[in-house]
Amino acid sequence: MNKSVLKEWEVLENKTKNLFQNLQSVPEEKLIKQSAPGTWSPLQVVQHLMIAEELSEKYMRKKLSFNKHVPKAGFKGAARFRAMKIFNWIGFKIKAPSALAVFPDNPHLDELKKSWALQRNSLYQYLESLPDETLQGELFKHILAGKMNARHMVGFFSMHLDRHRKQIERSMKI
Repeated sequence: MNKSVLKEWEVLENKTKNLFQNLQSVPEEKLIKQSAPGTWSPLQVVQHLMIAEELSEKYMRKKLSFNKHVPKAGFKGAARFRAMKIFNWIGFKIKAPSALAVFPDNPHLDELKKSWALQRNSLYQYLESLPDETLQGELFKHILAGKMNARHMVGFFSMHLDRHRKQIERSMKI
């Protein structure tokens, strides 16, 4: 895996470990409680994050199964990523696609942690198996920002986690 993707990956992994460390000390009742009707519980937010990564990997695998050559993300991909960072910074909200908002019954935190670790390992192994030229291609498609490369995808996952971590913290204060 190229160095720029690996660097983003390490940041993402550290943020995820930190999230789980903080949630370990929270009583289970608080983790499964929705702060208001129609909102997600903290564990549902964690599931959402995991599902987003899982579906992104599935998208990449399917895309590359049809064509091993993907166009380089280049300047347009970098501009899309910067725009996404700006929208995230100003607090622009996007309604989650329906596929990212379907949750099985409330799992336990430890089950989610194990499932996400397996998912992350699968994604890591897949990214590691791809040549650098493919990693620089338009592998990832954000619902609004569009197509970006693997480094941008992992950077998005990190921003996504940060954003939802704030949501988790807010929901547990209420």
